[in-house]
Amino acid sequence: MVTSRSPLLVPYCVAVALTVIAVVTEVHGGNAGLSYDFYHQTCPQVESIVSQALLPIFASDPRSPAGFLRLFFHDCLVQGCDASILLDHNDGEMASSKNFGIRNRELIQMMNSLIELQCPGVVSCADIIALAAKEAVAFSGGPYFDIPLGRKDATSSSFLQAEKELPSPSEGVGGTLGLFSSKGMSIEEFVALLVHRLYDKDKRHEVNMDYGYEMMLRLKCHTGLVLPLNNETFVANDLTALIFDNQYYKDIVSGRGLFTVDSELAVDPRTAPFVKMFAEDQEEFFRAFSMAFVKLSSLVLSREGGGVAALSNNYYQETCPQVESIISKALLPIFVADPRIPAVFLRLLLHDCLVQGCDASILLEIDDGEMASDRNFGVRSLELIGAVKKEVEESCPGVVSCADVIALAAREAVVRSGGPRIVIPLGRKDAVHASNLMADEKLPAHDDGVDAALRIFSPINMNTEETVAILGAHTLGVGHCTSIVHRLYGSRDLGRENLSPLFEEFLRLNCPTRVPLTNITFIFNDLTTLLFDNQYFRDIDGGRGLFTIDSELSVDPRTAAFVRRFAEDNRHFFSVFSKAFVKLSTMGVLTGDGDGGEVRRVCSRVNV
Repeated sequence: MVTSRSPLLVPYCVAVALTVIAVVTEVHGGNAGLSYDFYHQTCPQVESIVSQALLPIFASDPRSPAGFLRLFFHDCLVQGCDASILLDHNDGEMASSKNFGIRNRELIQMMNSLIELQCPGVVSCADIIALAAKEAVAFSGGPYFDIPLGRKDATSSSFLQAEKELPSPSEGVGGTLGLFSSKGMSIEEFVALLVHRLYDKDKRHEVNMDYGYEMMLRLKCHTGLVLPLNNETFVANDLTALIFDNQYYKDIVSGRGLFTVDSELAVDPRTAPFVKMFAEDQEEFFRAFSMAFVKLSSLVLSREGGGVAALSNNYYQETCPQVESIISKALLPIFVADPRIPAVFLRLLLHDCLVQGCDASILLEIDDGEMASDRNFGVRSLELIGAVKKEVEESCPGVVSCADVIALAAREAVVRSGGPRIVIPLGRKDAVHASNLMADEKLPAHDDGVDAALRIFSPINMNTEETVAILGAHTLGVGHCTSIVHRLYGSRDLGRENLSPLFEEFLRLNCPTRVPLTNITFIFNDLTTLLFDNQYFRDIDGGRGLFTIDSELSVDPRTAAFVRRFAEDNRHFFSVFSKAFVKLSTMGVLTGDGDGGEVRRVCSRVNV
């Protein structure tokens, strides 16, 4: 094990490991989890610094994106995404033969030095590796996606662990799938992540494959010996070796796989359907890869330097592995009994997370709690979260938080209504206090428009497109007259709203008085109010927006283009919504690490 300073990576990417842990702990208090706005206060320009530093590197060496992507994979697979691969030592990870060909480590150090000039002792080397890999994908023509930040750097590194955790060149589907599944990856995610071979160059391996392709490899590696004559010969991994696309899958379907696992992927019954799907649909591959990349990048060290971080995709793998199944089964009869419930759970997540983070504070039954706020009018069925939590407690007492139950219920609400299945990290803790005053301050008012929405979501690093997508949750549910009458019987800026005269008349018929006679009256949010789809965007583009924000979205120059794109392309809406949902559900989480968070046994009250 190594804790010494590396002679190659001086002065920071080894020595900074202890410094960053101390500094970030002080700045961020107890929140050791990853978040999309982790450096918002301490180093907001970090992604720009990394991106600008990489441009001349990518331009001078077209193979360097592959180097960064492979460095990221080999770092994360060993003991989490912790920059342990950068530690130089005789017994460190780089001593493993499985790290043969790893390069670009000194470039990570160079970028760290640039960041240190502006944000000393703040940004970890592990985050720089992850950001460099993300930029490598985008620069090479692949998808651009956001990743949560806040990883810490390891203080130890072991070549024995690298030998155990990294796949060998001769590893087939069985062995490689086992390695990835142990990290919480599904088969589809495993197949998507293997594309990191796509535009790499690699050496000296021969497999069963198309006869013509085998002859080409023999010409490249022309020796009768078991080992090649040198390590310099390389073979491009696919026909577009410098471009991030789905050519890798087209090649292996045709028998042009370079490694054993490549050749097996296309015929193994567990993986073949995904290979075929990705070969035929590049957009679907980009979607799956983006989600899998974020999932892999979330395998990080905790502040203490051991175990999985506060939020991770396999947080309950050892303590309650069946939690998602329990919640899914518990929700099924609830959804069947009341088809409007999915909208309720989605709104509950939003109203919980926007106040003081995703901490289940909205569930606390106290006189001055969040539910005392007028902004929470219409929020209901809190007791259903308590009922689901009770079922979880029977199998895993004192383990799963109410905050995680809310997040999983909202996720299930989306997929049960026909929306995308979203992978979300878990490990949130529950708050021990709640404030109606904070709810009044943080939650949107019924007459808020685009300006307010962008202001609310930008602090969690949601861009404009993601903000529009998350508002697409209005595709489910209903609205009450109390939230609409100000538009019908008060003054409004007609230039900022798109409201069809026919739809306005329809609203007046349903809400005939300035002061609603009852709170029971409701109007469906869109024409397919029980389905999670892009009908909401079609409706608001046609002037059928129920709330102020709905009518403004389609005409505001900042958001109108995204409304039209989502109205035309349901799959694109699903993709962007999924990313925005993950960002929202990881907003301001408690981790129980000195921040007062706990796992409530009963969701409506704190533990005693």
